[in-house]
Amino acid sequence: MEVALKLENPAGKATDLTTGESVNAPKDWHLILGPYGLQTFALSPDAKITGFTAAPPQDIADALQKQAAETLDRIQQMQAANIPLPAGTDLLAAAIKTAMEKNQLAWLRRALNSYIIRKADLIWQSAPIPKDKQN
Repeated sequence: MEVALKLENPAGKATDLTTGESVNAPKDWHLILGPYGLQTFALSPDAKITGFTAAPPQDIADALQKQAAETLDRIQQMQAANIPLPAGTDLLAAAIKTAMEKNQLAWLRRALNSYIIRKADLIWQSAPIPKDKQN
């Protein structure tokens, strides 16, 4: 995951608290973290973090968007076939659509693993969908 920090008054160096190594810390500092990666640094007392962004790899973002689109499609197909869905499915589907539009990936991941969606997936797997209602 790419992480970008904006620093005010950086001394140009930071200390990696894991290794004790001195590393460059420019005003626009970019780091790459691996899965579940955590890094800690010590900056000069005058340094301030004035901005922060983190962006997951594009393939992960694309996969989440695709999974969400497929989930919404399955929900629509089950609704069209009058298959009963868990309570709250409509509200969650609308929220998933909004999260897709706003690229809210962390929320999207949680929603796609929610009880309602997992239950809808079980219903999907066991329900006979008429051929004319399938994509």
